[in-house]
Amino acid sequence: MEGNHPYQERKNSYFEMRRAYMEAYGEPFPRITFNLDDRGSSTWPHTKEHSMCYRKDEPWRRAFAGPDWTFCHWPSSGVNDSPTTFREIAEAGELAPLSDKVAWFGNIESAGTNLPESRTRPMLVNELAPKHPDKFDFQRAGYKGASSGVYVSMPEMVRKYRYLLDIGGAGYSGRLKFLLFSGRPLFLVDRMYVEYFHDDLEPFVHFIPVSSDLSDLLERHQWTLENDELARRIAQNAKEYATKNITTEKAIERLRQVFKNFSEAGAS
Repeated sequence: MEGNHPYQERKNSYFEMRRAYMEAYGEPFPRITFNLDDRGSSTWPHTKEHSMCYRKDEPWRRAFAGPDWTFCHWPSSGVNDSPTTFREIAEAGELAPLSDKVAWFGNIESAGTNLPESRTRPMLVNELAPKHPDKFDFQRAGYKGASSGVYVSMPEMVRKYRYLLDIGGAGYSGRLKFLLFSGRPLFLVDRMYVEYFHDDLEPFVHFIPVSSDLSDLLERHQWTLENDELARRIAQNAKEYATKNITTEKAIERLRQVFKNFSEAGAS
């Protein structure tokens, strides 16, 4: 596979992680398969297959989930170097927003029909935004260079909007880690598939929780307007967490911990 094919992006990222791991620890990289699926691996922990996420209703799997590929890059979303984009997002968030709306830009087709996101992503664009144009700017968007859907980079979105929203997709959301750097209050829609650091994040401490069916989004939005100072503190907490924990070094440390967990579990 060549160019910006999504799975080639993912493979390239893990080659970079392998290099960084061996450079950091001076030891051979363990024999392990990297599962590139948005819903994680179906074989681990019985075999050493690194998973990018885990199901929230199977919390024991967290020990075997490590960093996803977007810790390095995400070229199809305009991210050629993730640490650089983290910094650009943080800088954009320090500027006064141009709009007081809640923003989300994404595709509305990727979620499987057995996931709530197959209904809620279209709801954002086709129902909530048209009904409440003074509150929400939710738009169908494509990847960089795609022929359909608008494209807005994450730093551009952070620069423009006071509030942000993140929602799951085909599985977990790789965008979450980027938005944590924004210093903007983040509405986080509940989802089944999450990354290993998800349990570190606390509702009303690092994000504003929204139910998976979006039924309380308007209520949460009103709460944010009525609690502006607290919402700003929540946004700052998220940024502080991201600055300390969403780094290449921490990702490589997590990889090593996952390898250790596999070894202790006796995975083959």
